Amino acid sequence: MLKFSMLRRLIMRSSHHFGSVFRLTPLRAHSISCMLTIICAVLLHQGNIIRKRSLGVDIVRLPPTKVATNQTHGVGRALNLSVRLGSLPSAGNKGWLGVKIQSLELPLALSLGRANADGAIIIETTPGGPAALAGILPGDIVVRYNGNVVGNSSDFRQRVLATAPHRELPLVLWRAAAEGSDFVRLLRGLADGGNSYVMYHLGNMYEYGNGVGRDAAQALHWYRRGADAANPSAMTAMAVVLIEGRLTSKDQQAGLRLLRLAAEKDNPEAMRQLASRLVAGDIISQDFAEAERLLSKAAEVGHAPSMVDLGVLYDNRKTEEGWHKAAMWYVRAIDRGNTAAMIKLGFLFELGNGVPQNPESAAALYERAANDGYASGMYAWARMLDDGKGVSQRDPETAATLILQALDLGDEIAYREMTQNSRAWTPEFRRALQNRLQVTGFYAGRVDGELGTGTIAALNAYLQRSH
Repeated sequence: MLKFSMLRRLIMRSSHHFGSVFRLTPLRAHSISCMLTIICAVLLHQGNIIRKRSLGVDIVRLPPTKVATNQTHGVGRALNLSVRLGSLPSAGNKGWLGVKIQSLELPLALSLGRANADGAIIIETTPGGPAALAGILPGDIVVRYNGNVVGNSSDFRQRVLATAPHRELPLVLWRAAAEGSDFVRLLRGLADGGNSYVMYHLGNMYEYGNGVGRDAAQALHWYRRGADAANPSAMTAMAVVLIEGRLTSKDQQAGLRLLRLAAEKDNPEAMRQLASRLVAGDIISQDFAEAERLLSKAAEVGHAPSMVDLGVLYDNRKTEEGWHKAAMWYVRAIDRGNTAAMIKLGFLFELGNGVPQNPESAAALYERAANDGYASGMYAWARMLDDGKGVSQRDPETAATLILQALDLGDEIAYREMTQNSRAWTPEFRRALQNRLQVTGFYAGRVDGELGTGTIAALNAYLQRSH
C-alpha cells in the first residue's frame, strides 16, 4: 500500500493538472485537492480499522529468548519474544496486551541506544497481566511486531487490534536496562551523568505517574535540573508549571520568560505553548498572527500537537477556506498518529465543514480514536453507534460500554450527557447502561431506561470506586 505522504503528492499533482484541463480557478482546484487528499487519507486509515465491536489484545506467556546483539550505541540489547495473542472473555475479537504505551521521542531513543525513534515504549505493565507474564518490562521498546517495524504507539496499537486472537507471532523489543537493574534506575543514572533530556523525561514520569508513582517534589526537581541545564523541553515544562501553578507556586511572568527562551531555541512544544497564550490573551497581549506563525513553524517540523492547534485556529474562523486548512492540518497530524486530530476531523466530516459530509468517515475516525484509548473518541463513537449514523447497524450495547470507559477516563462531556441530557440517548442505550451498573454492583434499581437520581448516584459511586 502507498504511504499517505506519497499518495498526497500524487493527488496534489493530479489535482493541479485537473484544474488546468478543466479551467478551474486556483481556489476551486485547491478545494478539490483538499477534499481528495482528506478522503484518501481516511480511506487509508479505515483499511487498518477492524469493524468488530469489542476492545483489547491478550498475550499468553511464552518465555523470552534473548538475541545476542552488538551494543552499537553503548547501551541496550534486543530481545525476541514469541507471543500468542488471546482475548478477554468479554472481548472475543480483540484482545488486551496489559501495557500502557507511548511513542518514543528521538532524544530519549538516542539516550537508550537506539539510532531512531521508531517503536513504542512500554510505560507500565499490568501486574499479573499477559505482557508482564511474558517478561515484558517498563522501559522496553517494541520495535517489531509480527516481523513489521513499529512506527509509533498508535501504529503498534492498531496492528495489535487488527490481528486475529490466538495467533502465535514474534515480538522484538529493545531493552536498555542492564540485567538486575530497572528502567527508572537507568534513567536516574543517565540524568545524574548530565543527560538533560532524561532529566526532563523523569520529571514528566513523576508528574503524570507514568511508570512510577506520582510525586510532585520529584517532578519539580527533575524539571528544574533540566531547565537549569538549558534543555529546551525541560525549560518548557518548567515554564508551564510556573504559569499554571502546578507542583509549585504560580509565577506567570517567570514562566513566560522561560517559555520565550525555549521558543527562541525552536522547541516545538514551547512555540505551541506560547501560541496558546497569545490566543488566550490572559498573561500576554492577544496576537493571532504571531500565534499562527509560531504554530506553523512548529507544525512544519513535524510537531503533531501544533498541527492540531493550528487546525483549531483555522477551524475557529468558521469559513470554508478556514475549514479546508484545518482539515489539511488534521490529516497531517493523523498521519503521525495524533488521536485528537481524529476527533477534530471527524467533526468536520459529520458537519460537512470544508469536506464532503460523510458520517461513515466520521464514525471510522471516532472508532480509531476510541481504540487508541482516547476518551473523547469513545464518547463520539458511542453517540454514532446509538444513533445508527455512519455505522452498519445501531449498537446501543457497545455504546453503553464505551460511555462507561469514557467516564472512567474522566470525560466531562460524557458525564454531562449522562447526568443532564440522557433523554437525547435511546431507551435501549439507557437500559444497557443501567444493566452494566447493575452487573458491577452499583445499581439496584429498576432497569427502566430512566436515568434518574438512583442511576446518577450509581454512576457517581462507580466513578469513585478507585478513589
